[in-house]
Amino acid sequence: MSKFLIVTITLLFSIAASAQDSSFLDLSNNSDSIPADKISVGVGGGYEFGGIGGNVTYYATRGVGIFFGAGYPLTGFGYNAGVKLRIVSDQSAYKFMPFLVGMYGYNATVLIPNYNQWSKVFYGATVGAGIDFRPGNSKFGYITVTVYVPIRSTAMKDYIKYLNDFRGITYSTSRIFSLSASIGYKFIFANFKNTPRKEEPLP
Repeated sequence: MSKFLIVTITLLFSIAASAQDSSFLDLSNNSDSIPADKISVGVGGGYEFGGIGGNVTYYATRGVGIFFGAGYPLTGFGYNAGVKLRIVSDQSAYKFMPFLVGMYGYNATVLIPNYNQWSKVFYGATVGAGIDFRPGNSKFGYITVTVYVPIRSTAMKDYIKYLNDFRGITYSTSRIFSLSASIGYKFIFANFKNTPRKEEPLP
């Protein structure tokens, strides 16, 4: 787990460093007429959506947002709440906008199809990085894709051992993945207002 965490943190810093270079953002076909979203409501699958469910994100500033997601992680109820750090170099939205996330909530499940009473949802912290993609610089919404590193305690492995040793239920730890991902679509409900830029006087 520590190796995945180190790799992910390194990747996140690389994305953030690259985003400071205007040439990186020039590839995203920015349009000054598209303001950054302030409130969005999304549907999709993954930790950010509590499994298969919905998500609400509110940006306190153009670059810092908080979110809550709730859904069905194939058993029981799942939720996640956290912070999203979006890379915004000016007031406007870009076609591709990288971001970092940190959250707490559902980050693992043990699914026992034939013995559903022994299925269980586990909670903990999760970090990740992703991209918001606006096809055609859409004003109405955008696709969001994230890769996660769940930071899990030993509780899930202890529970699997209990099922194997005392309940006669065979469940392999190979089903536990160190990385996860989500994909969804965010509908924009409110935007930040763009303020007119002051033109620099000619020398």
